[in-house]
Amino acid sequence: MKTKILCYFALCGFVVSLLVHISTFFINPQEKIQGVMLIHVLCIVVLGLALNTAKKSNLNIVSLAPNTPTWIICLVIISFIYTGINFMIFMALMKNGSPEIVNGSYALTSHGQLIEYVTYKQFQRYQAYEVRGFSGHWMFFFIAAYAVFYVNKIRETVGY
Repeated sequence: MKTKILCYFALCGFVVSLLVHISTFFINPQEKIQGVMLIHVLCIVVLGLALNTAKKSNLNIVSLAPNTPTWIICLVIISFIYTGINFMIFMALMKNGSPEIVNGSYALTSHGQLIEYVTYKQFQRYQAYEVRGFSGHWMFFFIAAYAVFYVNKIRETVGY
């Protein structure tokens, strides 16, 4: 029962992350969706639970692959590739910085060093890029956790 709940929770996390990710192309989720960055914490918790489940159940990539439906494997692989591409684009767009308010002005900074001052509209866009960078990773981690929970659920049901 616990595995089934975690399985659904990971799948819901993936869907929510996907929706947040898509929203970054249209809005600034940090401004419009209260607490959006809490998904980051939930993602880490779910990933930790998945790793713990894999360890307790002796699941590894060799035992996962033959027992995982093809559609899940494809989704994990596509998500992994997309995460890498999204991260490279994110790094290029962010100029190795992060949007912050410095002395009442909007800015892009890196480790406390000013990269450049930006307009409010640019600041909003950089915040959206930041969420897009995180949400790309969230999607992969949630779907990878889902795969672990799903295979473990099958193992519990079938008993292999």
